[in-house]
Amino acid sequence: MLCKKCHKYGNNKPTKGCYFCNHLNLPEEVLCYVARNDPEHGSLSECGAYQPKLSLTSADQLKPVVIENEEINDSNLTDKAKWFIAYSKQQLQLNPEEINFKLQFHLCLVTKKRNIIFNKSGEYLNNFMTIFQQIATSFENTQVEVLWLSSDHIHLYVSTTPDYAFDEIANKLIIVSEEEIQSSYPEIMEKFESIWQVGYFAETIG
Repeated sequence: MLCKKCHKYGNNKPTKGCYFCNHLNLPEEVLCYVARNDPEHGSLSECGAYQPKLSLTSADQLKPVVIENEEINDSNLTDKAKWFIAYSKQQLQLNPEEINFKLQFHLCLVTKKRNIIFNKSGEYLNNFMTIFQQIATSFENTQVEVLWLSSDHIHLYVSTTPDYAFDEIANKLIIVSEEEIQSSYPEIMEKFESIWQVGYFAETIG
């Protein structure tokens, strides 16, 4: 079981040498919750699947575990695993207040099979702006603006942070906006089963 909040960079399994993940069989989402909500309680340990240190709650039920520091044998690690280890160490040393960033993207979504759905685009524009801006609030410090709405595609401006993979943001915009449009304009769904293509075009700007 993977924590959707912390696993943003494609690491699909815990480090094999992690005592908590492999021996106690604690779900990763539980470990994540503990790390986020009670970092000072219990005995501390580090898990290769997470950036923060993890701690155990319910100390009365679980005995503290002392783990000896072990050297990692790099020869047994894939390049991807080495990258995650190096990245996590780097992140633990960073002071967020010293980091400045400005990530901007141009995102284009296309209707399914290029169907002509938004013939009178002016009638949809204001509501679409509200829909996409509302979806952006799901991601901290992220903004989305509608640049242009055509009959079979839409151009969006996305400003976000390094905390999120852009694909995560784009997919949520596609899925949630389709649900909202279906709800707001049921007449569209009388003619079309779906609105957006799964694929999209994106480029960095600025």
